Amino acid sequence: MLENISTFIGILILGIGEVIFARLVLNEKIKVSKVKLLIILTLSVLLNTITNIYLSGIIKTLIVFIIHIFEFKLIFKIEYSKAIFLTVIYILLLLVPDIIELVFITKVLNINPEFCYSTIAGSLLSNTIICILFILLTLLLKNPLRKLITIKIENSIKIIIFSILTFLCTAIVFYNAFSNIKFNYNLIISILTMIIFVGILLSLIKQTVEYNNLNKRYENILEFMTNYEEEVEKQRVLRHETKNAFISIKSKITDKMAGKEIIKYIDSVLEDDTKMNNEEYAKFKNLPPNGIKGLCYYKVQEALNKGI
Repeated sequence: MLENISTFIGILILGIGEVIFARLVLNEKIKVSKVKLLIILTLSVLLNTITNIYLSGIIKTLIVFIIHIFEFKLIFKIEYSKAIFLTVIYILLLLVPDIIELVFITKVLNINPEFCYSTIAGSLLSNTIICILFILLTLLLKNPLRKLITIKIENSIKIIIFSILTFLCTAIVFYNAFSNIKFNYNLIISILTMIIFVGILLSLIKQTVEYNNLNKRYENILEFMTNYEEEVEKQRVLRHETKNAFISIKSKITDKMAGKEIIKYIDSVLEDDTKMNNEEYAKFKNLPPNGIKGLCYYKVQEALNKGI
């Protein structure tokens, strides 16, 4: 009973560290009241404690993963996609102080790994140390983590799937490597494998963001060209109608039509609904026909489309 209480308090400490982590990375305030926060945190810690006592291995990790997703979702009112991504970052980052503590206990203090897993791991002291190291690591990586979590990825489903797969592969490697700690080449390879998995995920995110930005630029250029072609067509129609109007005026003068009728016709042409207002673009007539002129034209067209 006393051991279960110690486990509950230890997980509570990690839960507080989890909220601090999300608060720092998201750079947002908690979106629920203190009472709701206490209820959500207590329920989450209780579920994590039960999971920690009765389950083990990958199954335990998956259950904890799902609990954290709902916890982030409820406390900070974020989308499920961001909650999943934040949970992946949280658990992967939490592995770092966990590994540091395990290596220190088994290699520096020379404590038996079995005793470490059965008695020390998950205890109040162990979780307190991990929480402190984890918060310090979060503070150290706060800025790059914020950039990573605030990236708007259009194809987020693919990123989420690969994030979950990366998390599962890393968790499997972690359990296989640290279930019986022996400082040898296998342990080094396991650590390098986990680093490679995380590196591949970050590389995928970077490439996806670059592709989305390039695609957006292409769409903007395509929209500009479409607007430009429409403008050219309007100018062609305007010149054609103006030419026809002058031809009509010339024929009326040739036919010696009365001056009042000619003036009346000219007034009707001036009031024609098909006339075009080029005041906005006339200001750019002295600019050379290069990228700057095209950019100014594009900005004016965007402003007109948005009603500015």
